Amino acid sequence: MANYPAPPTRRIAWDQDDTQIIKFDENFSGVLELTAQEIIDLNGEDDGYVDLAGGATVGPVYLCFIFPQAVQLLDARFIHTVVGAVVTVDCERSDDSTNGRDGAWTQEAAAITKSQLAGGVRPEYRNDIAAIGAAAAHTGWRFKCSLSTSVGFLQVSCCHLYALEHGPTHRLAFWKPVADAELDPDFNFEDLARGSSATKTFRVKNTSGSQTANNVQLTVESGPSHGSPGTWTLLSTDNITYSQSVSLGNLGPGTLSSVVYLKAAPPVSAELSTLSARVDPSVGSWS
Repeated sequence: MANYPAPPTRRIAWDQDDTQIIKFDENFSGVLELTAQEIIDLNGEDDGYVDLAGGATVGPVYLCFIFPQAVQLLDARFIHTVVGAVVTVDCERSDDSTNGRDGAWTQEAAAITKSQLAGGVRPEYRNDIAAIGAAAAHTGWRFKCSLSTSVGFLQVSCCHLYALEHGPTHRLAFWKPVADAELDPDFNFEDLARGSSATKTFRVKNTSGSQTANNVQLTVESGPSHGSPGTWTLLSTDNITYSQSVSLGNLGPGTLSSVVYLKAAPPVSAELSTLSARVDPSVGSWS
């Protein structure tokens, strides 16, 4: 559907992976870490926003991400709302910054005009995703927002980052249910009527070449948006009994799990909105 185009690659769940998110104004000293609620608002599909300016400023103002592992940023979604000024957004990268302001920074992508959309977030949050196209992975990424004139606020929302992670060799991956290939970036149930249901299938693969993933669990959680789709998006290993979590046991090196069923069944009272849920894998230990 037009409102729900396929994302270019995997979206980073930076609101729950210990990423450090900072904002600062070039004209003032110091940095300010985002609160837990601001982090959820910023990576959501809801109407929540973060004010980068926080008072009269001529900028530039920055929104910075220091990741726990290097990521190769391929695409980004960045919505801003401002009155009386033109905003130019550039993307910069670093490998030695500790707080978003220090260290050496290099411009990766300039004038990300496609992502400069003002107004409501829903339902266009997957449209106008800007290409960053980083050639390599880096631990620090930031958006530099330059202003044409002084403003009293610069609200940003729907900051979605699409990237390839370069983390541990031993990890789990979501796999296609039949083909021997990694799953597409996400599941899309599109417009699902309240009181109905739809089911999709996938497998989980241990991509390690030498380590066993012990006690693999899958859990459904609500995404960073309003509503509670996590309570009615459920998992099953037999397509009979569904719950918010399932156990896949131990997966040896290079091993695929059996087929897992993911069902979305919004109740008749579910809120009409763009809602998101996440399937969160966990491993008890590697051996």
